[in-house]
Amino acid sequence: MMLIPKDSIHSKIEVKKSIFISYIFHVEKKEEINKILKEYKFKFKNATHVVYGFRIGNSISFINGMNDDKEPHLTAGKPTLDTILNNNLIDTLIITVRYFGGTLLGKGGLVKAYSRAAQEVINKSNLIEKEEMELLNLNLNYNQYSLLVRIKNRIGIKITDTSFLEKINTTIKFNIKDKEKILISLQENSLL
Repeated sequence: MMLIPKDSIHSKIEVKKSIFISYIFHVEKKEEINKILKEYKFKFKNATHVVYGFRIGNSISFINGMNDDKEPHLTAGKPTLDTILNNNLIDTLIITVRYFGGTLLGKGGLVKAYSRAAQEVINKSNLIEKEEMELLNLNLNYNQYSLLVRIKNRIGIKITDTSFLEKINTTIKFNIKDKEKILISLQENSLL
């Protein structure tokens, strides 16, 4: 079971006078991540470090990413990403902002601090199960498409893309748990 954060929240810890503020976000696309990172790097431009870890995708195909932002190699972004993975999170970005407190923590101390900061924001989060969605392309005539629009809410689908030509090419999206029921409904209504 993969989990996602329901809300964007933050938490704060202190380690040897260094302040670590972690933020967690539900994200689904790399573009969203880039936008948030740009905003937070600007917002916290006076911070010593702004590090992150993320995982997006689904249980079969995913993208991981991390950045240490000038902390020693693999002491900040990697512990953040590892904490995301250890908590079975997907479509999640964690950013940790560090304000240096004057005491060097060493590599082991940094790994522990960034891991703890990420775990703290996860513990504070409201996590929910990610619904695995499936896409199905349909090639319909205009009468079939009208029927699809009328029954879509009843059978539990969303229409995501449609192009109107001689026939209508449309893509529907639904929860993978409901696949069998939806395929039966589509067949019963002569839409497959």
